[in-house]
Amino acid sequence: MVHVVCNQEAASHETKAVPNFDGFTVIVQRADYIRHSVWRSGRLVFSGGHALGSMAIMDLEENWSCRPESAFDNVRFNISSAGLRDFALEQGRVPFALLRIEDGPVDPILKGLAETFVPLVTNNSPHRKLLIDHLAEAVKAHVAYRYGGIALTERKGGLSAKHLDLATQYFVSCVDKVVEIDEIASLCGLSVGYFIRAFKRSTGLTPYQWLLDYRVRQAQDMLRRGIPLAQIALECSFADQGHFSRVFKAKFGVSPAAWRDGIR
Repeated sequence: MVHVVCNQEAASHETKAVPNFDGFTVIVQRADYIRHSVWRSGRLVFSGGHALGSMAIMDLEENWSCRPESAFDNVRFNISSAGLRDFALEQGRVPFALLRIEDGPVDPILKGLAETFVPLVTNNSPHRKLLIDHLAEAVKAHVAYRYGGIALTERKGGLSAKHLDLATQYFVSCVDKVVEIDEIASLCGLSVGYFIRAFKRSTGLTPYQWLLDYRVRQAQDMLRRGIPLAQIALECSFADQGHFSRVFKAKFGVSPAAWRDGIR
């Protein structure tokens, strides 16, 4: 499991305990954090600031407390130990033990992923949950490799025919609602990360790409029937008509209206 929290607060100068959790929090600063203080088990372990883009890792099984002494803007990825153990086993590695605790370095990959998450927090697109799941798996894979010493390997097997049929039927049924990738992964008896990778090996597409492709082809059929573009965008679960047009043009090289004119 990877839980994402976006924080943007003014200085409170109030010392607060960090909730315990069986896992780790990876913190990425989106702006210069001028000053704060951190205690571990009652002992002051840090007092100072963090530059834009810097990151830190904390083991949340330990007792931490923090006091923000200036405004801050960061993204926290809370990654469960169970999720990291499952990921290690999927990679054919020995069971995961712990992350190497880092404080201060800039990790360009994590910084980029953090920035990608921020607009999704307030996005109401039906694709939002699916995109977050994909990005969360990318965060977990990078953290496991970079700070957990888990070498990434390419597994050859895809989904079984039964699971592939189950997955595609599920995605088709979600054409007008939010896709819960963890739900279909659970139905297949797989972790979210393994399901995403196996689905891509079987289809050549990630679940998000497959669903988008399905919705575009459904839209093509509706274009042939002369249905208005705004209605097509709504029924095919695009954010709006503009989003539908951009996706369609990216795939076919022409706008939906031009494509329809070309088949008349």
